[in-house]
Amino acid sequence: MDKKEVKETKKANKKELHKKAHEEIKEESKTEEVEAKPKKRKRRNKKVEGYKRRNTLVEVIIVCIVLVALFFVACNKTFLKTNYTKEMGSSKISIDLPRFTYYVGVDDEKIVFKTLRKSQYTRRFFENYLETGPFDVYYCGNSTEPYYYNEEGKYFILGIDVTKKFAVKTITVRYSTVDYDLFCDSLNEKVENNEAK
Repeated sequence: MDKKEVKETKKANKKELHKKAHEEIKEESKTEEVEAKPKKRKRRNKKVEGYKRRNTLVEVIIVCIVLVALFFVACNKTFLKTNYTKEMGSSKISIDLPRFTYYVGVDDEKIVFKTLRKSQYTRRFFENYLETGPFDVYYCGNSTEPYYYNEEGKYFILGIDVTKKFAVKTITVRYSTVDYDLFCDSLNEKVENNEAK
């Protein structure tokens, strides 16, 4: 019986050791899970913080671009106005414009504007403006081409052209500040000079 008791005690000891080993493994895995979870959270938090930083940077860049665009638009002579006025010697050129027309510049008796409006609406606006505005229709000799004279401002509008490039339309206002009596002679001189070239 001694042997049986010894065998049973050995079996009982093995079972207890086996149970303890399993319990230790379970406890270790639990502590590893507890330790691993915060690490994963930290990694996730780092990723989230990275996304937040990137999104904040993108938002700041977009806001800066919008502010710069608004600055250029607000500083433009005509974008928020419906009229362009310029004094040249004894003449005062005044031209009505559709709203949100961007002033580009003046060059050799031409004033250039840009707009996003449809070309047909822009052309119709200027046709109505020349016909009903403060202009007298003026013809030189036998020519059928009309010129528009503003007696108050003492200038001629030779024509208003609207050209389209993609979505942006270019408005070119051709004008002259030549004296009323010398206007036809100055046009003839320009034509002769252009033919000579």
